[in-house]
Amino acid sequence: MLPTALSDMIENSNSRTLPDDILSYICKFPIYMVLKHPGIYAKDLNNQIDADAEYWSISQPTELEVEFNEDIPDTLQKYARTYYVEEGYVAEIRDVNIVGYMPIGIYDGYPIIESFQGEPERFYSHLHNQMKKGEKLFTVIDYLSTQVRDSRIAKYQTVFPLVCVNSYYHWLLEYLPRLQALKKYEESTGRLPKILIAPDAPSWMCEQLDFFGLGDRIIRWNGRKAKVERLITSTHRLHNRDNFNPSKTDWEWLKSKAVGQSTDTTDYSDRVFVSRADADERRITNESELMSELTMLGFKRYTLTEMNFEDQVSLFNNAEIIVGPHGAGLSNIIFGPDNLTLVEIFSNTDIRPHFYRIATILGHDYHCSVEKASGDDIKVNIPSLVEQIQKLTN
Repeated sequence: MLPTALSDMIENSNSRTLPDDILSYICKFPIYMVLKHPGIYAKDLNNQIDADAEYWSISQPTELEVEFNEDIPDTLQKYARTYYVEEGYVAEIRDVNIVGYMPIGIYDGYPIIESFQGEPERFYSHLHNQMKKGEKLFTVIDYLSTQVRDSRIAKYQTVFPLVCVNSYYHWLLEYLPRLQALKKYEESTGRLPKILIAPDAPSWMCEQLDFFGLGDRIIRWNGRKAKVERLITSTHRLHNRDNFNPSKTDWEWLKSKAVGQSTDTTDYSDRVFVSRADADERRITNESELMSELTMLGFKRYTLTEMNFEDQVSLFNNAEIIVGPHGAGLSNIIFGPDNLTLVEIFSNTDIRPHFYRIATILGHDYHCSVEKASGDDIKVNIPSLVEQIQKLTN
């Protein structure tokens, strides 16, 4: 008998060929059959199944408050609430299989939750992403073969996976802060793990790891499967719209390391306009006219993709006020000074809470401007926005 979820998908399908989501489900089904458990936290391995694992605490659980702001749209106001911050820790598990494009760790048939972005509920979606990234048949075979000893597969001694999709936002806010856990492990054991990154990781990820002195420890993951003698993993804090697990101490740690490491002495303007002119969406269609006005207020335009990581850290750390459309580059506000003001520009069809929450938790002065959508881009009401910025700068 087919599982209910699969039966429903087939019944609701009008196509004579199996849709991709049904095919993926069929491919995943044998994987679920062979796994002993839907997921277990690395920090609980010893207590629950007497595994060969060690665990070090970094920070205690706490709570963070995003205070209500009556000046922002209703769409954002619902995100003003208390957020639970999970414990920070790092764990070492011995004799682990890692499988998939964004490798899931499997210890004796138990998937390790931290390796699929730290949420038990994400195993299904994470596995679905694996299927999309690689060929479905190979993905299924790789997972099933984790239960069979194979002397031919790749082997690693001690690795710390930081395999992230090509997303600056998630990389900066979810993955790079985990270097704090890596540092704790190194101090506790004296071992220096290799850092596993995506097979097609962009050059800026390697540049950032090199900036932190880790460039010589990078290994590009093969995207399939491997046996690991010591797998090092840590708390993974998701930063999604509806699944937000922030840590102010993580951001402050990363800022301290980045600013302390930077030797950039460029004289940047403290009034910054972040341009998305080179992006595929959320560009300001009348940006030139807007900049004519903002230049008179002392603003300078910066395109972040033209700057290296060290430049971006220095730019944001020196800023007094930052204006720009919603985009991953605004993640750099974590490097900003305590008195930073952020003015985020949205289209009226796409208002997102990410930087409202982060800026508020960091104590920054947050404002936004909702403008008219122009396809996937934004057309700004220049007099209105300039007036808002004038009030803030005065």
